Amino acid sequence: MNKEEIILLDTDIEVFDAMFEGSLSADAFQSLQLNLNTDPLFRHKYLVYRALRNEIEADQFVRMAIKTRLSGLEKNARTGKRSWRKAWIGLSLAASILLMILLLFTRNKNSLSQQVYQTYMLAEPGLPITMDADNESDYKQVMLLFAKKDYVNCFYQLNKMPKSDTSLYYAAICNELLSNYQEVLPVYAKLKNSNSTFIANKAAFRLALVQLNFNSALAKNMFAKIAADPAQSYQSQAQEILRLLSKP
Repeated sequence: MNKEEIILLDTDIEVFDAMFEGSLSADAFQSLQLNLNTDPLFRHKYLVYRALRNEIEADQFVRMAIKTRLSGLEKNARTGKRSWRKAWIGLSLAASILLMILLLFTRNKNSLSQQVYQTYMLAEPGLPITMDADNESDYKQVMLLFAKKDYVNCFYQLNKMPKSDTSLYYAAICNELLSNYQEVLPVYAKLKNSNSTFIANKAAFRLALVQLNFNSALAKNMFAKIAADPAQSYQSQAQEILRLLSKP
């Protein structure tokens, strides 16, 4: 991909900002989702935007920590709790350490974990179009939408169906693929205890996968349990992911 392809236009940034702020209309959101699913260049711009947004948020977080720390040191210097020289040394040292953290934080913050997530996020194949007679036609429709990556309408249709572990799981994965990660964590956590081994295995894997976006240490522990369980249908994928996460 050449450099011209990854230039973010003002209009791109405005649309992505509106999506993150939740100010898009339903029609605009569906149009955005369609573009993300069908236009590789637009999706690449979105991924660049996400990476930049993560770095900016990290930068703001660390800068706030630096400002708070420096304010405390300056206050101590003014009140005489430290000599001016000691306060200045402490100020310089704190700033140096925190700036070093900033560089490491913005460079490495969840980058590997997020790369692994992006690699496996579309690992769910969906259901075969052969379900029980009562709901067969409903599942055929939603699985066709799922296969087309029309996650908005798929999610909508699944929520209209009778509640079951199967419908809840696929509604959650549609919601996840719409980047609503926080919302799906409790759903997967509940479904990993499903009476259906089929759904329980899937939910345990997705729960670990989504946790890569929040807590990589916790995600590793979850993948380790899956990798050690020969009865888990995602054992080999979990082992692959652990190998990727262990790379220096």
